[in-house]
Amino acid sequence: MPRARLRWSTLASTLFLACSSSEEPATQDASSEDAARVDTAAPVTDSGATDTSPITDTLVAPADAVTVDSHLPSADAVGPTPPPEWVSITHDLAGLASECGNVNGVFPDPSSDLLFAGIARQGLYRSTDGGETWALTGATGDKILNRAASVVWDPAHASTLWYTGIYGWESPFTSSVFISTDRGVTFHGYGTLATIQSSNDSIAVDLSDPTRKTLLSGGHEQKGVLFLSTDAGATWKDIGKSLPAGSGFCTATLVVDAKTYVVGCAASWSGAAGMIVRSTDGGASWTSVYGKGVSAQPLWASDDSMYWAVEGGGIVRSTDRGKTWTAVADAGKAGNLRPFELPDARIVSTKGKSVVVSADHGATWKNVGKDIPFQPNTLTYSGIRNAFYASYFTCSGANAVPADSIVRFGWDYRALAP
Repeated sequence: MPRARLRWSTLASTLFLACSSSEEPATQDASSEDAARVDTAAPVTDSGATDTSPITDTLVAPADAVTVDSHLPSADAVGPTPPPEWVSITHDLAGLASECGNVNGVFPDPSSDLLFAGIARQGLYRSTDGGETWALTGATGDKILNRAASVVWDPAHASTLWYTGIYGWESPFTSSVFISTDRGVTFHGYGTLATIQSSNDSIAVDLSDPTRKTLLSGGHEQKGVLFLSTDAGATWKDIGKSLPAGSGFCTATLVVDAKTYVVGCAASWSGAAGMIVRSTDGGASWTSVYGKGVSAQPLWASDDSMYWAVEGGGIVRSTDRGKTWTAVADAGKAGNLRPFELPDARIVSTKGKSVVVSADHGATWKNVGKDIPFQPNTLTYSGIRNAFYASYFTCSGANAVPADSIVRFGWDYRALAP
């Protein structure tokens, strides 16, 4: 039975950067989707003081957060569909000083005309004109200087999102996981997590709980670490020691409910095995449910299926909330980048430089549009702008932002249905 959804999607756009600037610091131990009242615990700022500003207030769902057909677009398109050509929209970002992994991708808001782009050591930039212009966000609150890894949008509260990034421990120090309740104008870092871990690939939120108390976050390129909060981020603990022995980098996370978690582990350069593991007791114990490594965040689709990109290419699918997994595409068909869902429920991935779309749960894939002009590190889609956004990063030389590192391709999913 399909999950009840608010809006068309809870979008989690994720990029894992394999390059490493220096050795990770050691970690240590520390202590029905609903549009109703949400109590969010106050995070701790990077300065160490408890922040009692907006997010301690009661969050009330906006008037437009009604339950709708999950396959409908979240909002009407803005203006005409851009031309069906890959065009650079790096614009204001080109030439910004950065580092290895300089461009971290484009993160579209599923319910408004808003795009975010992450630039390492510079911050998070926002655009409200489809990428024609970019402006630095987060002028107030806790600063974001790390490499953006993922963004999760709250389907019941359009102004709330969670952000994660890696290498926050670089100077100047920043948190790794943040929350915003004003659509990214201001971010608040979870400082209690930052004291034990400041480089996180993922954040998963229990969206079945209106209080959003359960949060699960994976550390970047580290074995045996996994961070859990059961009080909406006020406190965190490392539950990584409970992961199966011999598992690789268990960094990708999905929370089904307060006790059920699904975590993806990559073999990568860990010297250990990749796998998907599942817990039904709040992370006290885990069962391996798939014996190959996966990469990036999974897609939990509107029909309740879960999809995951396999290391080296290919996609696996689960129809029982992560208990079992079946390959639906090999590397020759899809899965070079993480799959995501269009507003009409078709699944998108890549095959090399090609964008591929499936209308039958991954059984068959169709090339759409033109090949991306470079090997992409990220691909996303905005149903508001009717456009794909792709990006790449560099990891040599000065690593200023390349002028062609973010591109857009106009493609109206409604006019180009199967």
